[in-house]
Amino acid sequence: MRGKEARAFLTIFLFLLEIPLQAENLDIRAAEIDRFVTACYGEGLLNGTVLVAERGRVIYQKALGTANVEWEIPCALDTRFSIFSISKQFTAMLGLMMVADGRLDLDASVTDYLPYFRKETGSKIRVRHLFSHSHGIPYVSYDRLPYRNRLDKEAFFKTYYSQDLAFEPGRGFLYGDGFDILAAIIEEVSQKPFETLMRERIFEPLQLRETGFWHASANIKRMAANYRTSLELKSEPLYETPLNGSCALYSTVGDLFKWQRALAENRLLTKEYQDRMFQVQVDFGRPYGLGFDVSELEFAGQKKRVVWHEGGASAIFFWALDDDKLVILLNNFNGENYKVSREIMNILYGGSSQTIASEK
Repeated sequence: MRGKEARAFLTIFLFLLEIPLQAENLDIRAAEIDRFVTACYGEGLLNGTVLVAERGRVIYQKALGTANVEWEIPCALDTRFSIFSISKQFTAMLGLMMVADGRLDLDASVTDYLPYFRKETGSKIRVRHLFSHSHGIPYVSYDRLPYRNRLDKEAFFKTYYSQDLAFEPGRGFLYGDGFDILAAIIEEVSQKPFETLMRERIFEPLQLRETGFWHASANIKRMAANYRTSLELKSEPLYETPLNGSCALYSTVGDLFKWQRALAENRLLTKEYQDRMFQVQVDFGRPYGLGFDVSELEFAGQKKRVVWHEGGASAIFFWALDDDKLVILLNNFNGENYKVSREIMNILYGGSSQTIASEK
């Protein structure tokens, strides 16, 4: 056998030899994740569904606990959960698609698109500020919002978004309502209802059949009930606004995995535009991109770039970009999602999980 042929044969032989070792390592990590997740469920830190993936391959998924206490319905992998603020990344994507289409200018002001918005504040806020919570609009507490809104967009914005700015736009971070305003602008430039556009441009192309908008009057199949810090107390009803680009969506771990693969493969936007979502736009104590938190975190002694977002205190989308490792947790009560997802990621990087004490 010639030298080149011998080297080629050896390379193939070693590759084939590694396959069972890789599979065995994957099985070991999946088993460790299962032990950890089961322990977290036993400690009252998780109640819902978990999905863990690596480079586009699901290596672990599981449903734990109860979706509806009253009817004793257990959680299943196709149980739909409110994803709350994870919705923001979908709105950010739709906004960037409008930018790529040439319909939306990131440097235009809010009042360029919404003339009914208070001029003294809206003329200072650029569209880009809405994507990154750097707009300065005071946060509207849930306590002030109606359970079922009766106001149209114009009246709603005048009622709730007409206060003085907390700071000059671009010079601070105030988590809250910018994505609702962005949704109104998207509707204006597209000349389509926000929900219709979301379905046409994102849900349908990606076949996200388990994802949609929550409405107070809607009956949603396989939807988990929402509870507070345990399954003993129901959560307060979600509020309804004329346009909710901030926290209106429900989904499943399977659909959110499809969403992550579309992001990883740039299926909705070119890399040039989409990468902006994962680049720090503002950092006033919380590094934030466009619809995503952006962090450098350490797992098993290795520093990795992570884009993530919590949905209330009950859901998290946690993605290590460098090695395409993903953790999705969906609960129907307030869990310890950030801590749990970090420990699962630590296992993926070869570390051992640490016990997490319940703070409930």
